[in-house]
Amino acid sequence: MIDDVRKVFRLPAGGPDGNERMTSTVGLVLVVLLVVEAATTLSLSSLLPVHLFLGLLLLPPIVLKLATTGWRFVRYYTGRKPYRLKGPPELLLRLLAPALVASTVLLFSTGVAFLYVVAGALAAGVAVGLGTYSVQTSWLSSRHRHHHEHGFRKGDQ
Repeated sequence: MIDDVRKVFRLPAGGPDGNERMTSTVGLVLVVLLVVEAATTLSLSSLLPVHLFLGLLLLPPIVLKLATTGWRFVRYYTGRKPYRLKGPPELLLRLLAPALVASTVLLFSTGVAFLYVVAGALAAGVAVGLGTYSVQTSWLSSRHRHHHEHGFRKGDQ
């Protein structure tokens, strides 16, 4: 019955290929939103409400991206055959992943904490936002290396 539903609605199959499609699609959405979010930091004092709104808008796709990559990680390392046949991620990506995940969680946690603690005091928020500069720098560096590595890997195929 599930196969019939997939045929009628032309839903893609799951497994490693479906996981890869979902991860790539969410990654594309994230790139677009993150570029806009990064642009708001150029004039944070006037664009702070937009920055905060976009930060909240980014939370669901970030959670989904972490979930899809985490799913592949768990499936591969627990020995699921389709994921084992697909092979492991590139070594550099596996080495960068812990730092990227940790800095992503930390970066967005500070934003949520900022909204929770400061709520309406936007002027005080600029000072709190500056305190996250080192976290953002670390996150952007990890993210850049991650995209750079993916660009070379995809270009080699």
